[in-house]
Amino acid sequence: MIDVTNLTQPRKMTRSDLRQVVELHAVCFPDYFLSGLGNRVLRDVYSYALDDPQSAAAILEVEATARIVGLAVGTFDPKFQPTVFRSYLVDFMWGFVRGLYTSDAVRKGAVRRLWDMKWAVKSLIDGLVRRKGLAKDISPKKNTYACLLVNAVHPEWRGWRNSERFLKHFTDWIFQMGATGIWGTVYPENLAALILYKRLRWNIKKTSDRGVIVWLNREEVRS
Repeated sequence: MIDVTNLTQPRKMTRSDLRQVVELHAVCFPDYFLSGLGNRVLRDVYSYALDDPQSAAAILEVEATARIVGLAVGTFDPKFQPTVFRSYLVDFMWGFVRGLYTSDAVRKGAVRRLWDMKWAVKSLIDGLVRRKGLAKDISPKKNTYACLLVNAVHPEWRGWRNSERFLKHFTDWIFQMGATGIWGTVYPENLAALILYKRLRWNIKKTSDRGVIVWLNREEVRS
């Protein structure tokens, strides 16, 4: 019997991975709001994560074919989302308008996400004011707690402990960067993800009908 775990290898994401990363995101999150904004917006988000010194991005690759079957992004920046919105505001606005006509996920999430758009416009104004020298630099400081923004493995590759190995690799990398802990959010209906976090001894707390927080402190990691 072939040991499938030896066929995949985690590594840092590079710019040459972006096409496959965008395609994988769409496969793993077909009904999510961000996916409904289109491939250009997805590419913007992952490009920003690659360029941001406060963020980390990794992929899980099938070594024999160079196929990307897993992706993960984490950040120390509490203002990651509004900063991305500000940096690619035109793309986000266009993706939102287009998504209202083409994506159920965007239509269903439009009301909830109006706050995000307000956040984006405010961030844009703040950025313009800073460039004109009318306000002090309010760029975010580096925290010691990281946020897990994305964690996904292709449905066809979620067996053979690939998901566990990949998440553990990424968590170890975040801790090596100086994080004292890492946290993320999961939809309650995503039972596979919740089982994964429980198996890796993450803390899990349901905060609402639509949200579950998962987190792991560095001192809780067992060798």
